[in-house]
Amino acid sequence: MIPTSNDSEMQLPFPHGIEVELQVIRKDGTWIRGEDILDLFDKIVASAKGLLDKKIRSSSVETVRQKYDHSAQTEEGERGSRIVATYKDPAGQLREYTLLGHDPNVVSLTWILEVATPPCTTLEELAWWVQTLIAISYESLPKDSQAILISTGLNPTQEYLRNLSFGEHHHILSPEVDETTKIAVYNMIRNFIPHLIALSVNSPFENKKTSDEITMDDKGVVRAPRCKRSIRLFKNTTQMGPTNEFEMIPYVKAADKEAFAKHVNRSYARMVDCYPYTDYGTIELRVFDTQLSIPRRMGLALILQALALKAKRMVNQGKIVPDVGAKSLSANRASAVAAGLWGPFKPGEGGGEFLTIYNHQVSDSGIIDETRRNRYIGDAIVSMLYLIRDELDDLKVIENPFIQALLVSIFGSEYVNPRTTEADFQLDVYAKSDFNMVALLKRLAEVTRECCTNWLYDPIEGTPHLPTWLCWWKGLEPEIVIDADRAFAGQDAQFNILVRNSTGRSLENLTVKYSIEDSHRNTVDGNVLTIDSIEAGEIHVSQVVFRTRKDTTAYNVIADVGFAGRQISFTSTINTYWMSASIKPGTTTQFADGKTPVLFVGEIETNYPSKSLVSCQVNVLAPNLERVIVGTREMLEIEGGETTVLESSHLPPLMIPPDAAEGVERCVLQIRLLNEENMEIAEGTSKPFYVGFVRRGPQAVLESDLKSSYVPGEFVTGSVVVSDRSKVIGTSATMIVDFYSESEKSTEIESLQFGEFMGTTATFQWRVPHVEKMTQSDRVGVIRIRVIERGGIMASVESDRFSIDEVATRINLDSLRVPQRSHIGGKVSGWLRIRRNTEQGDPAVLSLSFVFPDGEEHMVLRQPVKQSKNLSLAFGPITVPAPESSTNPKTVSLVAILSYADMEMDRRSATIDIVGGPSAGFAAIEFIGLPSYTLPDQMVQMTIQIQGGPIEPTDCSLSVSLESIAGNFSLIERNINLEPEKAKMIPVQFRVPLGAEMSTAHLKASLTCGTQSNENSQRFKVKAIEKPFFKVGFSIKSETGDEIPGLVARLTPVDIVVDVESAREDLEDLRVNLRVMSRREIVKEFEIRLPSGEKNTMTVRWLTPPIDVVSGYYLDAVISQHGRPLPNRAVDIVKKQFTVY
Repeated sequence: MIPTSNDSEMQLPFPHGIEVELQVIRKDGTWIRGEDILDLFDKIVASAKGLLDKKIRSSSVETVRQKYDHSAQTEEGERGSRIVATYKDPAGQLREYTLLGHDPNVVSLTWILEVATPPCTTLEELAWWVQTLIAISYESLPKDSQAILISTGLNPTQEYLRNLSFGEHHHILSPEVDETTKIAVYNMIRNFIPHLIALSVNSPFENKKTSDEITMDDKGVVRAPRCKRSIRLFKNTTQMGPTNEFEMIPYVKAADKEAFAKHVNRSYARMVDCYPYTDYGTIELRVFDTQLSIPRRMGLALILQALALKAKRMVNQGKIVPDVGAKSLSANRASAVAAGLWGPFKPGEGGGEFLTIYNHQVSDSGIIDETRRNRYIGDAIVSMLYLIRDELDDLKVIENPFIQALLVSIFGSEYVNPRTTEADFQLDVYAKSDFNMVALLKRLAEVTRECCTNWLYDPIEGTPHLPTWLCWWKGLEPEIVIDADRAFAGQDAQFNILVRNSTGRSLENLTVKYSIEDSHRNTVDGNVLTIDSIEAGEIHVSQVVFRTRKDTTAYNVIADVGFAGRQISFTSTINTYWMSASIKPGTTTQFADGKTPVLFVGEIETNYPSKSLVSCQVNVLAPNLERVIVGTREMLEIEGGETTVLESSHLPPLMIPPDAAEGVERCVLQIRLLNEENMEIAEGTSKPFYVGFVRRGPQAVLESDLKSSYVPGEFVTGSVVVSDRSKVIGTSATMIVDFYSESEKSTEIESLQFGEFMGTTATFQWRVPHVEKMTQSDRVGVIRIRVIERGGIMASVESDRFSIDEVATRINLDSLRVPQRSHIGGKVSGWLRIRRNTEQGDPAVLSLSFVFPDGEEHMVLRQPVKQSKNLSLAFGPITVPAPESSTNPKTVSLVAILSYADMEMDRRSATIDIVGGPSAGFAAIEFIGLPSYTLPDQMVQMTIQIQGGPIEPTDCSLSVSLESIAGNFSLIERNINLEPEKAKMIPVQFRVPLGAEMSTAHLKASLTCGTQSNENSQRFKVKAIEKPFFKVGFSIKSETGDEIPGLVARLTPVDIVVDVESAREDLEDLRVNLRVMSRREIVKEFEIRLPSGEKNTMTVRWLTPPIDVVSGYYLDAVISQHGRPLPNRAVDIVKKQFTVY
């Protein structure tokens, strides 16, 4: 193994690598489905590649820079896009390592984003790779994806799916380690698998629930004694385990890969808790749930390194690592999965010094009490640390900042009780948020984000309460006290270093050394303080104040107290409330014409806890001129903890004056955010773009926040500034402001004299007129500014083109209500409702007429109605007139007609029964049993009643049709014999077309008897489709009929089989459009007629495309009826994904 030349890095005894499985899910915890997750992974990998290169170049870890050669983005078949790096292995040879991509062991759809470090030889190198790979994954999440990255063993909101869990795999050793040592290291780690599980449990939720009850007392103490701490390990028994004592991974005496596989009874022997025969010459440990923080991952790695070093030393001393027994390991493993550090402990089997320490409690002074066995696994972990105390001391592990998080979990701190795991932390957050799963997800996402910028951050905080045997400095208690939980970035931050002397004696000649690192691990401040003496019981306080930077999210304070030739290391973190801003120009070149705004987009990200009001300034800077050319400003409300997308439309237009410079200038956009105290809290600059300035004479600059279209009655406002450096415009000049259309028509808006526009800002306001008869070219134009003197145009400018909407006045009668009965000469009153889409334009005209069955019409009212969008109008009383051409009519219709611009817009009628007297007209049509609302495909059974009038018996023809958005369909065409004063009952049965959902349909009946005819219609509403009518599945088969599961070679003929299951038989006029889809387009489409049976299978032949790279495709379908595509909710489709290589 190549040693590092950098003394600031801690050399590991053995090479070490870590694979971390991260969850990519929506903010509400739901899975991201189908092609969306694959597209998201591709975007993450593509963006992460560029971020990795930047972080490598700026890395403060020398070993990383020495070993790294280059990286590339590759495609690996169904595994998709990945980042592969060329990096030196522990022997110094360049090799390729996959760093980032979706889980390589899952070829189907997965939500596991796996990051994997190369084999590392220093602790800082390992920590740098873990943090960097997680950070670039987090930073590469598209802002518009609503996705988050969390680090737990299971998705807390979803039900466990087979083999879908999230863990961390540690690889230790290398091919250079001899076989005897490798066996000893494996046996040593095997003995402590329950201990390591208990330290790392982090999956207490499944499907938004715990496995048992959670309670919280009046003091806020959360208790969940029966809630499983690692549901991942409890349920995923095919990729970890085995769990029973008979098949549990065996104690190994000699290397025998076949015997190992036979013992664990697994077809793929590597899928066990710990595997000593990997292809890389490492031992792989797979039991860890995905951890919350970098220190926890590093702490586990340090414990594994110490255990391995202990095993190697025992081999060198001729000792054998004993077997504690499969019965004990199996019981303790189950206990650790269920209860974490509070799980009951079953002693190991056997005797000797190793087992004595393994099974018994250790006193504070380091004495093994053989009368007290370890009761809990938390006790047994203390015994484990005691067993490897010499190795911990040689590696200076206890003093290392990366181990502190695990020590807090084991021994407790000033903030938490002993034996507090990450699972306990999740349960505590959930309970104290009133059992709010969204709050838990948000907290988990915040933890991941914090770890991306601070490699010492852990949510379980405090200084561990260590036993005396583990810390020689017991009684000398250093502590960093932060002045506030968070400081505002850009302001002063303060902390105090306290050194408490509880040793009972005076201490002399102490030193306190501290350094302050930012989130990029750059040292921003540091000092060495001397303390002459501290009396017994005294607390020495050193106050430190430093200025934070506005672009830094957190600072680590790393300190140590030197005494008697040793150092006590301790750390703390100062987090900041920060706001960052970025901006990009919308173009690479732009001409300064005074009227074309500079387009840009930007993002404002913050962790402020609540909404905040900031002043946003965007400036165009010309670095060569060392000045701001133009700027704009607007107050913005920024959501706390969110990313705000900023667009140029959110601020007043940024217009570059044409006379601000000459020639071509290289410019940049600057964005500044100022708080309410006018203090700058964020600043950013864009990539450069170029602005062309053209030397001209007098210039007119128009500023107007124009929309793309206006409706008549709206106002257009603006201001004009005229620049005349050469003084060529005389006092007789006039400024004309007009609307100049594409048809070259001019509508004057304003006319200003010289003194009204020169040397000042001239303003104008124009109310868009309402003109009925305008052509399309009359409605599109610009605001034109012209400065005219003696008939010549001295300066001119035009706005962007906009249009005046042609407001096509739409008016309809919504309802008409009148009494059901009256008599000739009777008085009738009623009301109606008129709806109108605009209040612009002329009034409409309403007319009311009485119409008798023979067509005789009497107009009783005609009047204009005002231009209201919703107008309820009462009318009457009006008199029912006596008919002139008929006697004793039985009914009369009141007909309301609404006209506009001499055109009939709508009409509505209501029938009034004339009390007494026989029926007028030759027949009446009435619908009986037609419901007001129906469902699509519902069978409607109703009756049409035809009442004969006072006529001779006659033959008639009846036509019944259904009209809807799905089309017009004839239901009945038949002849009937109509007799005087008798009713005919005609049954009608029909189904409502599926395509008519969410619309109004009309049933129409027409009766023709010789030269006379009558018609009636009734409308009814069709509801939305409530459940799928079709179920569609796909399969792909070879020419021989064998099913192809997922991989197809290019230019291969395949049969695509479509299975369609219908809700019922006899659905008519159906077609299936089968589509072969790539991620972005339709590759091939087949239109197939769908038979009317309940179950149908159709097959088409397709030749796979001649692709050059491995490409993913999927099968989709659209079903249409009567030529109208059915909505997605009508069809349940199981899409088929496959890959062409």
